[in-house]
Amino acid sequence: MEKTNNCTCFNHPQITGFFKDYNLEECGSLLWQLFKLSTVANRTEILSTNEWFNLLSFYESLDELFKTMYINYTKQQS
Repeated sequence: MEKTNNCTCFNHPQITGFFKDYNLEECGSLLWQLFKLSTVANRTEILSTNEWFNLLSFYESLDELFKTMYINYTKQQS
């Protein structure tokens, strides 16, 4: 199948790295855990220490992904 879209907006190491580290199903699961965590008083009720550190890493990666995508988007718009 031949590519018809020559968009290079996603050719950035932080964007491709994020999706190499996290697939769509894992993103949904981790976002759900973050939401659940925001509704409980004690994080240890629902997360182990390892899960907690994994969530922190995911959040940091997601934050960097959003920043990178925003920067690329605004560059394309100007």
